[in-house]
Amino acid sequence: MEFHKTIFILIFFLLTTCTKFWAQQTTTNLFVIKGTIIDAVEKTGIPYCNVGINGKAIGTLSNEAGEFEFKIKKEHLQDTIYVNALGYEPSLYPVETLQIENNQTFKLQPSAIQIDEVTISAIPTMKILDRALSNIPKNYPVSSYLSEGFYREYITEDGACRRLIEASLNILEKGYTDKRSVKLKQNVFINEIKQTHDYRNLRGYQWDGLQYLMNENIRGINPGGVINTYPLKDWMFTNDKVTMVNGEQVHVVEFKPARQGLARPEGRLYISTNDYAIVQLEYSIKTGLEKWHSTRATDTTRIKYYEWAIAFSYKRFNNKLYLNYMRHHRNFKLQHVYLDEEYADVHIHNELYINDVNKKNVNLITKEQKGDYNYLLSRNLPYNQTYWDAFNLPPPSEALLKMYEEINYLSTRERKIMVEFLNEREKYAPQ
Repeated sequence: MEFHKTIFILIFFLLTTCTKFWAQQTTTNLFVIKGTIIDAVEKTGIPYCNVGINGKAIGTLSNEAGEFEFKIKKEHLQDTIYVNALGYEPSLYPVETLQIENNQTFKLQPSAIQIDEVTISAIPTMKILDRALSNIPKNYPVSSYLSEGFYREYITEDGACRRLIEASLNILEKGYTDKRSVKLKQNVFINEIKQTHDYRNLRGYQWDGLQYLMNENIRGINPGGVINTYPLKDWMFTNDKVTMVNGEQVHVVEFKPARQGLARPEGRLYISTNDYAIVQLEYSIKTGLEKWHSTRATDTTRIKYYEWAIAFSYKRFNNKLYLNYMRHHRNFKLQHVYLDEEYADVHIHNELYINDVNKKNVNLITKEQKGDYNYLLSRNLPYNQTYWDAFNLPPPSEALLKMYEEINYLSTRERKIMVEFLNEREKYAPQ
């Protein structure tokens, strides 16, 4: 009798525990896959890996240390998750075989492609570029679609974080157009603001990072400069490497200025060996940057750029390429025009991660958010805990956590100063 009683209690405990666990998951309708993606040989974390539902546009990215959190709905429990990164063989994992909520390690094998495995010597580099540019209308969507993404922007002044913005947004893209000489104005809808802080000591420079990013991709007015901003003769191109990006073979086309002293970016284009789609681009410019781009902050202040870097990638969905992520970083010094003295070192970083793409009922979206992006992102809206608990974004890195601490300290200090000011003013208020 005692034995049966013990069994009953055990079964009751297990059923209760499982019921609570599944009830909790069902209530939120979300399952969280956590892990770190590492190089199977070097055992080091791989940054900016793609993690998503195979065959769908839903996905997320790992952070700089290879860590990720992927929140998926119950309807995807029978689907497969892919994990891939530049230079590695992709991996697939059935969702039902993965642990929920527990941290796991995902190992990616470096790509073993050899140069003689792909016939690239027979295709001149300029021919690859010509095909890539001419195939843009075929490889990118021509019909409108809606992207859901996460935007982050932070600015440091002399090493201290002074501005931090994080927000969820939707971007209404009207498909590829070859009229890239016209500045594109995508409809951007700010869904929720995670946080917005601006405690800059210097107000002489203005920055609209989101609008800049919108015109830096393939269909923008300045996609890395190398694609259509300047003539191709301004660069030297080499093509002697092949690697893997998102599970497909790509040519690695490297470029640098054609002659010494020419202020042009240098970097890499990753072009599919199959349909010549540009799947990724990264570039930076240091030499001659002042000649390439200069501006004034005020009548007496000049912005003196000394480093500029951009990277963006695309992923395939329904045989077309959609924006996956963009990162932009620029460093400059503020300089007195007349005194010729540098008095501040400013770093600006902004990034955009696309979590999902929606092509249905896009034509029904007619509203537009009025006002410039910078103003809309700077609104101090209430924090929506439920929304952000269900939202996919890379886990914060150690550097970002440090920025959070710095911003929170400044926020606390600002509130304290304001309270002290109000209390002092109250003393002299009419009774």
